[in-house]
Amino acid sequence: MANRVIISRVTKVRPEQVAYCGFIITGLTPSPEPKSAIQYSVGFRLIGPSGKVLFQVPDYTRGQLNNPKKPALVMADPALDLVLEATDPAGIYRLEAVATDLVTKERTVGSYELTLVK
Repeated sequence: MANRVIISRVTKVRPEQVAYCGFIITGLTPSPEPKSAIQYSVGFRLIGPSGKVLFQVPDYTRGQLNNPKKPALVMADPALDLVLEATDPAGIYRLEAVATDLVTKERTVGSYELTLVK
């Protein structure tokens, strides 16, 4: 039996506190034999309390896993170290991530809300 891994979500941060944001991807399709690899990219954007996009990185990271033996969960590397500053307004921020399966060109979007409290 494998060891349990518990990942607790952070829902509130204070100014200058680092929030480590990981991108977990599932449902990737292996490329045809003989190479048989899953390939992905992840991009993201941060939306502030006003609804305005504060910054975005369309191609933040890419990765490949060769010869996957069974369906896989992939943790994109690197994770995002997100820091909201003292000058940022308090409120709810939304991090939207776009994962792309580079074999099938399928894309999926996930989002997570984080509240900056002062």
